[in-house]
Amino acid sequence: MRAVAIVGASLAGWRAAQELRAQGFEGRIELIGEETHRPYDRPPLSKDFLSGGLGAKDLALAEETDLAEVAATWRLGRRAVALAPSDGVIELDDSTRCQADGVVIATGATPKTLPAIPPGVHTLRTLDDALALRDDLRPGAKAVIVGAGFVGAEVASTCRNLGLDVTVVEALEVPLAPVVGPKLGAVCAALHADHGVRLLCGTGVERLHGEQRVTAVELTDRHRPAGRRGGGRHRRAPEHRLAARLGPDGVERRAVRRRGRHRPAERGSRGGRGQLPHP
Repeated sequence: MRAVAIVGASLAGWRAAQELRAQGFEGRIELIGEETHRPYDRPPLSKDFLSGGLGAKDLALAEETDLAEVAATWRLGRRAVALAPSDGVIELDDSTRCQADGVVIATGATPKTLPAIPPGVHTLRTLDDALALRDDLRPGAKAVIVGAGFVGAEVASTCRNLGLDVTVVEALEVPLAPVVGPKLGAVCAALHADHGVRLLCGTGVERLHGEQRVTAVELTDRHRPAGRRGGGRHRRAPEHRLAARLGPDGVERRAVRRRGRHRPAERGSRGGRGQLPHP
């Protein structure tokens, strides 16, 4: 194998590149990432980074020495839109192509969002998401957070520490109950109350109100908490748009021209993101 392309330049993709070198692979490695940033640590996005305690440089996962050891070709700010395993060709969203003998799909997950989102509503997955949300947080403003999971709770805590009026909307009767159990979930709910966070459980979001800016969140029980800031770490779905183009046998569903004697490129996935429908 002379070249490996890794689709997804976040933690899983970066670790795959490091492991290839650790196992003695000396060929070309290409890392393709939709974000413009090199790999960074995501957990602080909802905590110290969001509060302003950390900067973007503090999140970097790759030191200069690590980058030199891996010696990868980086294609950042580009999204892979098509993969032809029989040719080993990956097509990017700017119509450029890269050739590889092996492909690793490490595209992670995408947050599920609400329809008809007005300005002022944020999701939190990427560094750019966190930067946009951080710029929008002002002491005294009202924030509504959809979801009382770990990240939602962290964002709520950060917002309260920054002086915002915070309401958390949770579909479960007890937050985090499926993960930590109802007793510990009730303890988490009490912590929200102790720190001045309003927690509304057993309800979901019906729609968002506002045109120039979000002004209210209408819930399924018709209650409307006012909010000038909207935020949420909604449920995630595997980012398998690229993998979904492949059939169970690894052949792209659209027509692929076979060239010469090329063998189908080897392919793999990281993080459980290579989910494919099977007949």
